[in-house]
Amino acid sequence: MCFIGEGTLSIGPQANIEAEVHCTRVVVSGSLVGNVQAGERIELKSPGKLKGNISSPLVVMDEGVLFEGHCSMTGDAAGPASSNKITLLAAKS
Repeated sequence: MCFIGEGTLSIGPQANIEAEVHCTRVVVSGSLVGNVQAGERIELKSPGKLKGNISSPLVVMDEGVLFEGHCSMTGDAAGPASSNKITLLAAKS
């Protein structure tokens, strides 16, 4: 299966999806198997699981997320590649 679209694709905590995803913004809280390409950002929220390669100018991962794959920080939507960033969020003790 392949999902191509504009806007935000949200995959909820109960979802189990196998697909290639090409979208502006992607938020994963459930389980996704497949490559993801986002023009603006990818957010992996706990208890999310993603098995596949991701490509986006901005990537945000919560603590507790399971990610297995390669990450490419492309500069397509966010300007020069030097402004790309990945943010890892951790819970405070």
